Amino acid sequence: MCPAPPALAELQRVRAIVSWRSRLRRALTPRFWVRTPTLAAQTVLQKYSDARDVAGFARDNRSGLPAEVLQLVRRYLPRPSPVLVVGCGTGCEALALAQAGYTITALDLSAAMLAQAQETASALGVAMTCHIGDVATVTWPDGISSWEMIYFSGAVYSHIPTTQRRRATLQRLRQWLVSPGFLALDRSFYCAPSRRAWSSRTLWLDRWRTLRQHVFPWRTFPEPGDRMVPTVSPGSDPHQPCFVHVFQSAEEVRNDLRHAGFQPVVEQTDLWLWQVSRS
Repeated sequence: MCPAPPALAELQRVRAIVSWRSRLRRALTPRFWVRTPTLAAQTVLQKYSDARDVAGFARDNRSGLPAEVLQLVRRYLPRPSPVLVVGCGTGCEALALAQAGYTITALDLSAAMLAQAQETASALGVAMTCHIGDVATVTWPDGISSWEMIYFSGAVYSHIPTTQRRRATLQRLRQWLVSPGFLALDRSFYCAPSRRAWSSRTLWLDRWRTLRQHVFPWRTFPEPGDRMVPTVSPGSDPHQPCFVHVFQSAEEVRNDLRHAGFQPVVEQTDLWLWQVSRS
C-alpha cells in the first residue's frame, strides 16, 4: 500500500484534530449548555415554539395512540372521567383520549403547540379545554384542578431540569389527582444505553459531574445525564438545541415516582400506569 502524499496526510491530521475539537465543544461550550435550570426550561419553550417543530408534531397527530395504550387506560378508568394531558403538544394523545370518550384538559408551555391542538380539535369536532403553562409552576382557575388521571405525554418528563424539580412536579400532580388517582407516563422518556463505549464523551462527562457532586454537593446543576439535544422532530433547527435529561436507567424514574407517593399498577412497553399510594 502506497503511503499517503505529505499534503494529504497533513489534511487528514488537521481533519482529525478539528473533529475532536468539534466533539469537545459540543459537550462543553456555552453554545451547547446553559448555566441555570431556569435557562434550561427556557430552551425547551423556545424549541417547542418553533413553527418547524409545531408542523412536525402536527403530522404525528394522525398516528394517535397505540391500541394497547387505549386498552390499558380503558381498563382502569371509566369514561367520561376527567384526564389532564401534560405536555399535550399538538394534541396527539389528548385528541385520541378525547375521541375515546374522556373529558380532556390539555396543558402545554408552548402557545404555538396549543393553538395547533385547538385547530385540529375543532376540525375533528372534539371538545377539550386547553391551558398554557409550565407543569412545574402552573396555577389553575377554581374548579379546574382535579382529575382522575394525569397523562404525562412524550418526553416531557425528560425536559424538566433537576431531580428536585422533577420530584416536586410529581408531588404537585399527586395533589391534583382524586381517588383512585392514576398517573400515566409515556415510556419515551430518555434513557442512556445500558453500555457505552469507554471513549463516549457523555460517559466521561457524566462521571465528571458525579465526582463534582461528591466534592461540591451544593452544585446541583448540571446533573449527570443532562444534555442539550439539537432536534426533537424531523423539522427541528439543529442550531437551536434544548435541554433534556437522560436517565441512567428506568429505575431512576421509578425512584422519582415512589418518592412522590406513587405505586406501580402496570408497566407496558409504551406506557407506565402508576397510582397514588394508599400508605
